[in-house]
Amino acid sequence: MRRALWAGTGAWLALLAASAFAWDDRPTATDPAASPHLMLRSPRVAAWVARPGGASAFYDGRRFETAGAVGFLAFDGVPVVGWGGPVNGGLTLGLIGEFVDPIPIPGSDHVAKVGVGILRGGDPRDPERVARFTWVEEPGPDPTVLTLQQVVRLDHGFAYRLSKSVALETGGLRIRYRIENTGSVTWRTRHYTHNFLAPGGMAAGAGLVIRFPHPIERFVQSAKLNLGASLEQSEIRFAQPERPDAASLRVDLAGAGLPTEVTIWNPHRGVGIRVETDWEPRFYRVFATWNEVCPEPYFEIDLAPGESASWSLGYAPAEPLPQPADGAGSR
Repeated sequence: MRRALWAGTGAWLALLAASAFAWDDRPTATDPAASPHLMLRSPRVAAWVARPGGASAFYDGRRFETAGAVGFLAFDGVPVVGWGGPVNGGLTLGLIGEFVDPIPIPGSDHVAKVGVGILRGGDPRDPERVARFTWVEEPGPDPTVLTLQQVVRLDHGFAYRLSKSVALETGGLRIRYRIENTGSVTWRTRHYTHNFLAPGGMAAGAGLVIRFPHPIERFVQSAKLNLGASLEQSEIRFAQPERPDAASLRVDLAGAGLPTEVTIWNPHRGVGIRVETDWEPRFYRVFATWNEVCPEPYFEIDLAPGESASWSLGYAPAEPLPQPADGAGSR
């Protein structure tokens, strides 16, 4: 029988059930663009990637991974992720990963948050971080790759080795993960990448399209504020928000055979981005505001001692999507 470290108690159970880490979603650096980073460049792609930096890092919060965020990404000189102007208002995080479910530490009100550190409860919506988990940048000869590693071992048997790389590939960018349970207890969590996307560097809405490769079976809107989102078989389309400063939407997609690829297309700029995974997501969460769209494929991790898991996400320019005929309705 496997000894497991994934069942929480008390306030942390409520946090896990509600995915309540809805805070700490902004860069913590005073000047994010000047924080420790590496520029990856090829003839077609430019990417700004956050290096480890401790308290001076691009992001040193309690929710997301504290190194390896892609704060700016452009294809052929056209931004699809970035800061300044209408794109993210200089505030949000670009492409950044989160290991969602913290691992309770027996006999205490502490939890281990993979990629972040040890948090102490109290108010689960605002826990105190009592220790950082350190990222180490691995040197390498390839200037188009940033490789990071985090090794953690705690007294109660929870331990892991996490590797992450951000690399340019032909015409695009890929983020790779590998995590190994190097401890003596089983644990589980979920991972997703918060894809803050704004193709063409302009606000969302007014015709922005998210397309999946096949029709969506289950479409649940958990919030809808003036974005006018509609589902048309395999597409989510957005209308112009009435109040850009307040518009938001969250959509959950669930069921068998969820897509491994999604396209976000901005018809006004003729620019789009394709996001693909090398696994079948357990579910998708699509978060959108007036100035960005964020499709989030979720990957489940359940590791016994000695087991490992690997996954990756790819980002590349998208081909134009056909637009509906004039007068075509939505449902």
